[in-house]
Amino acid sequence: MLLDVETFEQLSLLRFTSKITGLRKTGDFVYLNLKDESTPIVNIEDPTNPTVIGSHNVYHWVEGAEWQKNKGYRVRKNKIEIAVFE
Repeated sequence: MLLDVETFEQLSLLRFTSKITGLRKTGDFVYLNLKDESTPIVNIEDPTNPTVIGSHNVYHWVEGAEWQKNKGYRVRKNKIEIAVFE
């Protein structure tokens, strides 16, 4: 269930050239599947400055959106949105 988007403050946006088809967050890392079959790993330790740090080989494990405490990570076509809510 998604929360009311008016309660979110977007901290950053990281754009990709291909549509994001899957997302899995573990700790400070977000694993993405892209339509072009690339599989970036994004470090979100600093949610105001997410950075791609490599790629993964666990394509089938990565899917959906993630929520953790007061942070949300959501796929929107070719970008990942990182937000906080109160």
